[in-house]
Amino acid sequence: MTISFDFVKHFIIKTACDTTGDEPEELLESGRLEIAPRDAIEFVVRLETTFDCVLGRLSYAPLSVDIDELAFRVLAAREAVATRPSERAGKDGAYADPA
Repeated sequence: MTISFDFVKHFIIKTACDTTGDEPEELLESGRLEIAPRDAIEFVVRLETTFDCVLGRLSYAPLSVDIDELAFRVLAAREAVATRPSERAGKDGAYADPA
């Protein structure tokens, strides 16, 4: 299933607002997320769970990122997860041992 950039961007904004209580208009106007450490962890976990990907951003630190940049990162992480099994599969469809 293909997910559009706009869908990911809107979901990021919705998740950020649900996590921090910010208004969507504020985030759209600034184009950036500024999230406190505790909320940042919850926010990243929600994104990773929803999109079934790993963003590598789970740390107790403030999150400051451009919304478009994060949307591209989510799409790239999803693509990486989607392509891994086919890269490891053999001719018969069985997975090769990476070792």
